[in-house]
Amino acid sequence: MLVDVCQTPVAKKIVNQNRDMMDTRKVWYELCTHYQNSMSSKMHSQELLRYVHTNQLVNSGHRGTNQLYITNFSETIRQFQALQTDENKLSDQICVVFLNNSMRGTTHLKGFLDTYYTARKAAAIPDQFNITFEEYVERLIQAPQPHVTWQSVLRP
Repeated sequence: MLVDVCQTPVAKKIVNQNRDMMDTRKVWYELCTHYQNSMSSKMHSQELLRYVHTNQLVNSGHRGTNQLYITNFSETIRQFQALQTDENKLSDQICVVFLNNSMRGTTHLKGFLDTYYTARKAAAIPDQFNITFEEYVERLIQAPQPHVTWQSVLRP
């Protein structure tokens, strides 16, 4: 089954070498080890990190909704994390900083995190700066979107 699913020659070789033992855990371990150490994985990982570190919604030319941009950003982070070993994964706080940075210049979302922190501080919640990346993504997606009329779209 795995030989049919694997698409690269190296993956097929690893599966075929372990066919007699039928130890899927060993096959999976060898596949993960190979791809975590491959040059193409490292280059793809660097490109993903560059994207999340430098991209901003306001300058990206993104034509979809803000929710779609945020979802795509979150998926990019997920892909980056999947390529990393446990000790090289980004912390939730760093992911929040990257996403917050990408919101700069977007009128109704740029101060969203600061407002969230202020509300937590006002409510006397201990550790008001503690927010997971998933929670931040959910809150941003649920943030109200600006009302766009057809007249504002048609005017230059």
